[in-house]
Amino acid sequence: MKSDKETGIINAYVSKSKHTTFNIMKRKSTVAETFLKYRAKLMRAVGSIVGADDIEDIVQEAFIKSYEAELKQEIQYE
Repeated sequence: MKSDKETGIINAYVSKSKHTTFNIMKRKSTVAETFLKYRAKLMRAVGSIVGADDIEDIVQEAFIKSYEAELKQEIQYE
Protein backbone atom coordinates (compact mmCIF):
# COMPACT_ATOMS: atom_id res chain seq x y z
CA MET A 1 0.00 0.00 0.00
CA LYS A 2 1.10 3.52 -0.69
CA SER A 3 -0.03 6.34 1.53
CA ASP A 4 -0.40 9.98 0.63
CA LYS A 5 -0.51 11.64 4.05
CA GLU A 6 -1.35 15.03 2.56
CA THR A 7 -4.59 13.92 0.91
CA GLY A 8 -5.38 10.97 3.15
CA ILE A 9 -5.62 8.47 0.30
CA ILE A 10 -4.55 4.84 0.50
CA ASN A 11 -3.92 2.92 -2.71
CA ALA A 12 -4.61 -0.76 -2.15
CA TYR A 13 -3.33 -3.13 -4.77
CA VAL A 14 -5.90 -5.92 -4.86
CA SER A 15 -4.30 -7.93 -7.62
CA LYS A 16 -1.32 -7.79 -9.93
CA SER A 17 -3.36 -6.21 -12.73
CA LYS A 18 -5.81 -3.96 -10.88
CA HIS A 19 -5.77 -1.48 -8.05
CA THR A 20 -8.45 0.35 -6.14
CA THR A 21 -8.10 3.65 -4.37
CA PHE A 22 -9.79 3.85 -1.00
CA ASN A 23 -10.41 7.39 0.17
CA ILE A 24 -10.89 6.23 3.74
CA MET A 25 -8.50 8.32 5.77
CA LYS A 26 -10.59 11.42 6.35
CA ARG A 27 -8.88 11.91 9.68
CA LYS A 28 -5.53 10.85 11.02
CA SER A 29 -5.75 7.14 11.78
CA THR A 30 -3.41 5.44 14.21
CA VAL A 31 -4.43 2.04 12.84
CA ALA A 32 -3.66 3.10 9.27
CA GLU A 33 -0.28 4.56 10.22
CA THR A 34 0.62 1.43 12.19
CA PHE A 35 -0.56 -0.82 9.37
CA LEU A 36 1.55 1.01 6.81
CA LYS A 37 4.57 0.82 9.10
CA TYR A 38 4.27 -2.95 9.68
CA ARG A 39 2.69 -4.10 6.41
CA ALA A 40 5.79 -5.91 5.14
CA LYS A 41 6.20 -7.79 8.43
CA LEU A 42 2.51 -8.71 8.42
CA MET A 43 2.82 -10.04 4.88
CA ARG A 44 5.82 -12.18 5.84
CA ALA A 45 4.03 -13.53 8.92
CA VAL A 46 0.86 -14.34 6.99
CA GLY A 47 2.96 -15.82 4.18
CA SER A 48 4.46 -18.32 6.59
CA ILE A 49 0.95 -19.64 7.30
CA VAL A 50 -0.95 -19.46 3.98
CA GLY A 51 -0.19 -19.72 0.28
CA ALA A 52 1.12 -16.79 -1.75
CA ASP A 53 -2.23 -16.26 -3.48
CA ASP A 54 -3.98 -15.42 -0.20
CA ILE A 55 -1.44 -13.18 1.55
CA GLU A 56 -2.53 -9.80 0.16
CA ASP A 57 -6.25 -10.52 0.67
CA ILE A 58 -5.75 -11.57 4.29
CA VAL A 59 -3.55 -8.59 5.16
CA GLN A 60 -5.98 -6.15 3.53
CA GLU A 61 -8.95 -7.74 5.30
CA ALA A 62 -7.12 -7.43 8.63
CA PHE A 63 -6.49 -3.75 7.93
CA ILE A 64 -10.12 -3.09 6.98
CA LYS A 65 -11.44 -4.82 10.10
CA SER A 66 -8.99 -2.91 12.31
CA TYR A 67 -9.83 0.40 10.65
CA GLU A 68 -13.58 -0.21 11.01
CA ALA A 69 -13.06 -1.05 14.69
CA GLU A 70 -11.17 2.21 15.14
CA LEU A 71 -14.04 4.14 13.54
CA LYS A 72 -16.53 2.63 16.00
CA GLN A 73 -14.38 3.37 19.03
CA GLU A 74 -11.00 4.97 19.44
CA ILE A 75 -8.50 2.25 20.23
CA GLN A 76 -6.49 2.96 23.37
CA TYR A 77 -2.79 2.10 23.26
CA GLU A 78 -1.00 1.54 26.55
